[in-house]
Formats: sequence, structure tokens, C-alpha cells
Amino acid sequence: LEGLPDRFQAEVFLYFSQEIFAHLSEQDARILLCSSVFQEVSPQFLDTLLNMTDSEKILQELASCNLFVHAVYDADRGWLYSYHQLFREFLQSMWQERFSAVERKQFFLLAAKACARKNYLKSAVDFFLQAEEPFWAASVLAVLGREMMQAGRNRDLAQMLHRFPVGVIQAKPWLLLFRAYCRRYSHAAENIADLQKAEGL
Repeated sequence: LEGLPDRFQAEVFLYFSQEIFAHLSEQDARILLCSSVFQEVSPQFLDTLLNMTDSEKILQELASCNLFVHAVYDADRGWLYSYHQLFREFLQSMWQERFSAVERKQFFLLAAKACARKNYLKSAVDFFLQAEEPFWAASVLAVLGREMMQAGRNRDLAQMLHRFPVGVIQAKPWLLLFRAYCRRYSHAAENIADLQKAEGL
């Protein structure tokens, strides 16, 4: 299904709806819709997040039938599941239809907090931002950003900073420091101002 022309997307989504989604229980449908916000997810993490115990069963069944679900074993996290990109797009569109903006925001917030507790810091930052909680995201990035600096991941750090409102960066000394670090070979005057401001916060 890779590279399908856009004009066929509606037909493919209709196939997913009629041949897969229509046969799921309400709980199984909820598992698929909510898990689609993750690039990959462990059933144990999903069970905790959704307060249920059946995530692995439905994901395993779909993976064993080769129904657009892939399973990969990770030594630290166990079995991780991900969706074929087109199937994930379908699930995301259904998620948008079935859950209100408020419900989606609440779920992003739950996901962010769960990721932070598991020390999945990059995901926590992403979900806090999607939940429109940039100050909480900034608190997590204050920790993650130092690790990224030490690892020399300047470009990734700069891309994450671009997602934050300027006002949040201006209010957080670590974010000011990260911004100055990421553009240390340019913007000399702005970097000095950032460092001075960070020192005064």
C-alpha cells in the first residue's frame, strides 16, 4: 500500500472501516484509536494508560493476521507494536471523529504524564505540547535538553525549541541557555541577551 495515489485513500479507508474496524468491540476499537497516537507502544504501557488489561490480546491478534500491525521485540521494553502508516492515518482520522478536542487534549495530557513517569522524555515533551501545556513541556525539556547537549544532538534540540511559544522560552532559563547553545555560531547579540536573561531568572 506504500505510495498509493491520494485519490485511492478514501477507498482504502473504507476497506479498513468495513473489513477491520467494523468487527471490533467498543473496547478493542478504543485500544486501536488511542494507541494510534504513538509511533510504537508496549501493551503494558497502554494498559496502564487506558486502565485495562486487554491491549496485548487485540494487538497480537492483528499482528498474527498481518493486518497492518507490526511487532518488534525490545530487550528493555518487551514487545512493541506499530501500525502501517496508512492504517495509522485511518485510525487517527477515526480518533479525530470519535473524540472531541477536549477529550483528545485530556488524553494527550495523560499520555505526557505517563511518558514522563517512564522517563520517555522526548515523547513526554511532544504530548505536553499537543495537550497545550508548554510550561510542563519546558520542565521536561530542561532535563532532556541537557542530555541532548551532551550527546551533541544540537539540531534535534533546536527543532524541539522551535515548537515552543517565544514567551515560554523567555520565561525558562534552561530553554534560553539551550537556544543560545544551538545558535552559538550565529546571533551573537541575541545569545548574549538570552544568557543574561537566563542568569537573571
